[in-house]
Amino acid sequence: MQLLVHITNHEDVVNPIMVKFAKAGLHGATVVDCEGMLKSLNEDSVDAPAIFGGLTVSVMEEEQVLTLNIPVKHEYRFVALIPPFTLSTEESRKVLPQTLGRQDAIKNVSHLALVVASLINGYDDGLKLGFKDRLHQPYRGKLIHNYDEIMNVLENDENVLGCYLSGAGPTLMAVIREEDKMGVVRLKEELGSLLNDWEVIKLELDHKGYT
Repeated sequence: MQLLVHITNHEDVVNPIMVKFAKAGLHGATVVDCEGMLKSLNEDSVDAPAIFGGLTVSVMEEEQVLTLNIPVKHEYRFVALIPPFTLSTEESRKVLPQTLGRQDAIKNVSHLALVVASLINGYDDGLKLGFKDRLHQPYRGKLIHNYDEIMNVLENDENVLGCYLSGAGPTLMAVIREEDKMGVVRLKEELGSLLNDWEVIKLELDHKGYT
């Protein structure tokens, strides 16, 4: 599952082959059977949401890629906490375990389903639990200074609907309601010195994408 939040020039972050398909008019539930697409598309990359916008679910099965755009009921805002360093995808993948325990797998699948259902139905109370992750955040979080402390503050803020590690990191995301106009100011105050040299930006969900 991927969400696209305010990117000024989507073509800058979209694989050129994906741009070609976007210009051809692929929308909604799309199945693509193309060798070039398979070589270029990364299921956990930004490609699909950057093209279709909003909440995008993509699945690669053998020689087909299925992309489905799902409407999000409420207008949320996403507070991006951006540290003064970068992490390569390769570096972030190295810390992931080769296998996942059954209970962790069950938890992650159920949490993912809860997040999707909550976003579609506007069930805000389901987001905080749904965003809890056992697949990659406990491992990649160790690469980010003050990760546990920052996430603890975000999870204990009653106005934060959920928080998560954005992709492979290192940016952290906090979901707030549209009417929470002082969310950024409040979070900066709550996090204080934990955000030394970090950048904090409020973003909107981009429903359009490149298309």
